[in-house]
Order: sequence, then C-alpha cells, then structure tokens
Amino acid sequence: MRIFYQAIYCLSRPIDMHYISGMSFLETVGASVRAQRERRGWTRRMRRQQIAAITKILTLHGAVVRKAAGFELYDRLFRIWHAVHVPMFVLLLVAVGLHVIAAHAH
Repeated sequence: MRIFYQAIYCLSRPIDMHYISGMSFLETVGASVRAQRERRGWTRRMRRQQIAAITKILTLHGAVVRKAAGFELYDRLFRIWHAVHVPMFVLLLVAVGLHVIAAHAH
C-alpha cells in the first residue's frame, strides 16, 4: 500500500509540470519517477513497482473519465426529456382545468 501512496505523490507533481513545460504527460511522469528514484535512492525493483502503480492509477483514472463521459450523454437526454415533458405537463393541467370547468357548466 505504501507504494500506492508514493505513486500518488509522484503523480501530484507531474500534473502541474505538464501544463507548464509542454512535455507529454508520460514524459513528465517518467521524469518525476526518475527524480524520486534519485532523491530517495530507489532500487530498480522499487522503480518498477512505482511505474506499475502509476500505470494502474492512470488506467483507473481513464476508466472513470470514460464513465463520466457516458453519464454526460444521459444527462443531456434527461434535459431534453424535461424540456419536452414540462410544457406538456402544463398543457395537461390547462386541459384538465378546462375540462372540469366545461363539465360543471352543463
């Protein structure tokens, strides 16, 4: 579990650097892992574990982003449904009111 938290720490810095430096995201992550390796004295095995953990995190993040994009479609459809059905509901209430008035007038 410690590897996972260290991987998150490695990822927290590259996201900021990515937008500033113009490097690709993977290059930035690799640079961050190398910097952490040098600073903390990681072995090759620890570095591989970090890269595996980061890959897992990025894969999960991509899945969540794709899932959220799918919900956006349903959100749009739900808004269209409301745009159509709310006016129809108002018309139904008006029709019911007119029907009740007309039925009691006779």
